[in-house]
Amino acid sequence: MASKKLQIIIAGDAKGAVKAFGETEAAADGFGGKLKNIGGLAAGGFTVVGAAAIGGAAALYKVGETFDDAYDTIRVGTGATGQQLAGLSNDFRQVFKTVPTDAGKASNAIADLNTRLGLTGKPLQTLSEQFLEMTRLQGGDLKQNIDSVTGAMNNFGVSGGSQSKVLDEFFRVSQRTGVSVS
Repeated sequence: MASKKLQIIIAGDAKGAVKAFGETEAAADGFGGKLKNIGGLAAGGFTVVGAAAIGGAAALYKVGETFDDAYDTIRVGTGATGQQLAGLSNDFRQVFKTVPTDAGKASNAIADLNTRLGLTGKPLQTLSEQFLEMTRLQGGDLKQNIDSVTGAMNNFGVSGGSQSKVLDEFFRVSQRTGVSVS
């Protein structure tokens, strides 16, 4: 017997999809009951499939909500709109899929580094990844690490092309001395 696969992709607000799954479940349950009466499929099968679909849709909704919250953090933290916000949102997605961190920390790194250093694109992604990894490995507060290091970089006129190397050096000095980067 051939099996069928249902794939659901929700890109945006999933409230309508969750409602539609509920309505589909109700309709399928009624249809299943009719089939049961004539010796066909059991209504319970439709209920299980419908419940699984709703559970999957709810999980997808939660993922969408997490990303929406991250984009809001970037928008509020930077004041970016339109194409600039779209670019920073893309930077967030690249960092989030690369570094083992939560969406809140990744979006804060993107927003803070963009605001403090004016970085976008690959330089912003690289420095965000470095700060997230350094903070994960050493502990401490991400915001405090970003504020301290970017403040020093700005005070000493470290340019965008050198910032990643300078952060690496700060990290090495911190490892050798035991003194926190911040």
